[in-house]
Amino acid sequence: MKEDIKDDDILIFDGTNILCGGMNITYKGYGYKHGHNYSSQFNELYAYSVRNRKPVYYKLLEGSISDKATLTDVLRESGIKNSITLIDKGFNSNDNITSLLKNKNQYIMALRCDSKLVPDEILKDYTRSKAKEFFTLQEEAICGYEVKDGNDRICIYFNSTIAGVMDTEYIDKMNRKVKGYEKENYLEAKERFGIYILRTNIETLDLKTIYEYYKSRFEIEYMFDTMKNTLSFDKTFMQSDESVEAWAFINHVSIILTQRVYSLLKEKNVNLTLQQLYRK
Repeated sequence: MKEDIKDDDILIFDGTNILCGGMNITYKGYGYKHGHNYSSQFNELYAYSVRNRKPVYYKLLEGSISDKATLTDVLRESGIKNSITLIDKGFNSNDNITSLLKNKNQYIMALRCDSKLVPDEILKDYTRSKAKEFFTLQEEAICGYEVKDGNDRICIYFNSTIAGVMDTEYIDKMNRKVKGYEKENYLEAKERFGIYILRTNIETLDLKTIYEYYKSRFEIEYMFDTMKNTLSFDKTFMQSDESVEAWAFINHVSIILTQRVYSLLKEKNVNLTLQQLYRK
């Protein structure tokens, strides 16, 4: 796989879980699955090339291991360097930042509002009136500004479309008396609706380009959706580690071929999803 990893690429890191019904699998662990459920599974961590629209590296992980704990090992094993890496909230840690810098990688990292990597004074003093740049992306209105934190830039964005969606969802859950969506907390919660916080060490890009780069993460999310819901690679019942590894490799090749079809659809402006194409 290393021959597919090029310097100066834009790489997305993300992981997904695979349900595992095998009995003698050392990768299998009891891990968290979306929906606040726990299941018998293993994890796959992927590096995805934005420029080539395909995965260039994957690693099987034991089901209870978090993505955050494995990025340093993946960077060492894959030899990824001199690239722009796009990292979601689950990878936030100073150790991962250190590993990225050691390999001369630039990064754009999403931060939770309560992350320790967001200085307290930034959140205490956040206001849309500080916005310096205003732009639209995919018919969504966005404004943003930045502050320095050591050698990094903390880029703060407000997306009015997403804020409206979050507002509606909160009120709906509040009216249905969902725990954590209490009326007395609404006004405080509303202040953070639609906020994106990105941390980067890239000095040469404007706020809009940084945001656009990060939003290209939908490429790997689309790949995972295709992988699980179109190709049905969401679970396996293999009964040995060797069988799981072979299964994962065959799936990896299938995904590369599928992503090539996806790229051709984009290049030819064919208005079909992969799911629609397969049904035809």
